[in-house]
Order: sequence, then structure tokens, then C-alpha cells
Amino acid sequence: MYKLSYSVFFIVLSLYLAHSCLVTSALSQESDFPVTNPYTTLQKELFPTKADVLVKQVIDGQTLILDDGTIVSLASIYIPWLNNNEEGDIAIAAKETLSKLFKNKQVTLFQTKDENRGRENRMGHLFAHVLRHDGVWAQDVLLRMGLAIARPTIDNYELAIEMYLAEETARIMSLGLWQESEPTAGPRLTLLSPEMAKDKLNSFQIVEGEIYSSAMRENSIYLNFTRDWQSDFTIMIPKNKRIDFASAGYNLQNLQGKRVQVRGWVEDYNGPMIKINHPSQIIISDVTPSGTEAE
Repeated sequence: MYKLSYSVFFIVLSLYLAHSCLVTSALSQESDFPVTNPYTTLQKELFPTKADVLVKQVIDGQTLILDDGTIVSLASIYIPWLNNNEEGDIAIAAKETLSKLFKNKQVTLFQTKDENRGRENRMGHLFAHVLRHDGVWAQDVLLRMGLAIARPTIDNYELAIEMYLAEETARIMSLGLWQESEPTAGPRLTLLSPEMAKDKLNSFQIVEGEIYSSAMRENSIYLNFTRDWQSDFTIMIPKNKRIDFASAGYNLQNLQGKRVQVRGWVEDYNGPMIKINHPSQIIISDVTPSGTEAE
């Protein structure tokens, strides 16, 4: 079940922050203080497919090469570049951090329990969560330091909540992607309002706002944020994915007045639109605008 609600998310976040701030500070001071010991959490949702393997090389902030030649891409995160030709400071810092913490270290790879889903790409490169022998989780480190964005997908959606918490820590502390800087330094993020999404076409963004209405067209669901559905920001759930949202407990046609946070690629389709393929891409409030508990 991946039904995410604001109340649960922020209660857990408040408990998480104290530990996270300490860890982020330690890592930024080049300490080997382990982020946490997430082995049990990783093993609960994923399967350890390779244990005690050595990281030989770090290609970039999201790609490792093991001593047996296996190429590993860190699953469920996204590291934006400055542009198509330049990395920018965030991607460079992500590579440096990954090299410092994981090069020549023993790690365990955790992949989906379903061997037919989300384990490798067409080139045979593995998608995995990477855990150092002493408990440092690669995705967690990059997210907490603001060097990556959580990007669960339909093939790799496990541990979305844990990654959102790590990411939110960096946002609250204005680290990495979440800090203000000159635009030439590298990409920066902010939590967008629906009105701001039109200025961020063709990029991965996080948008938060209140749903005005929902509609069904050709069996796909469209969540609108103003009366003008032909130009406002919209969330689209394809018809073949509706059953996944229903299984997660979402009534997609009864969300009027609910506050949501959604993440994905912003397209131009009757205004800015994010198409989501899995419930892990959206957090929906369980409190009505008046502050009373929603049914």
C-alpha cells in the first residue's frame, strides 16, 4: 500500500529531523559517521542480490562500477544537470560525495523482490539501492544533502516514504538543490505552486496545491487546480493505471478541496501537466481546508 497522507508524513518527519540534521552535519564535515542502519528497512521491501561486493569506480553521482565490471545505477533518485552539456555544481558534488563514501568500499545491492521488474535496463545495467558495509545508504545520503531528488517509478517505487523524508530534510535546511544561488552554478529546486508550473516545462518538478475538480476523459483521470482546465496545471492518471490507485485506497474522483504534492516530468498538454503512473508519486492530504477530518 502506497497511500501517502500529509498528517502521517509530517508526524514522521518531525521525529526524523533531529537525527537527520546530526547526520547531515557529520557527513558535510567529511565524517564517516554512518547515516543509519537501514538494512532491516531495505530488506523488508527489497532483496539483497549482491552482498559484500567492492565498488571499483564512480562514473557520476548516480552510477557505480563494481570490481566484477557490473554497472549499477542508483534506483529511484534523479540528479539534474545544469543543461544537456554541463553537469553543474550539484551533479559534480554528488559524484564527489559518492566517490568519497563508496569508492573502494564493500557494499550490498538491494533490488526489487520481483526479478522481472525494475532490476536492470536494456543494456544490462543494474538498478539498485546501495548500502555500505557499515550502514551508509547511498540514496539516503544524496537526498539528505540535497544532491538528488526522490524519483520513484512504476518499476522502482519501494521506500518512497523513506526517501521523501530524507529529501524533505534537505529542503527544510536549504541544502544543495534547495539553496538559492546564481543560475549559472547549477539547477535549483523550489516547491512549486500550480501557477508556477508553466515556467518549468520539460523538467522534473515537485508541485503542491489544492485540487479544484476532477474529470474523466477516455477513461483517464484529470485532476485540475482551477476552473480553467484547458490552461491550468493538471495531474493525469492514465486509464491503465487507475486500478493501482484504487488498490492503494485513492478515490481519484473525490479529491476536490484536497491538498496534494505531486512529482514528475512537466509536459505541455492544455497547460502544464504531470502524468503519474504510480501512487508513490503523490501525497494527498487527509484534512479538509476547514481543518476538519476528511471522510
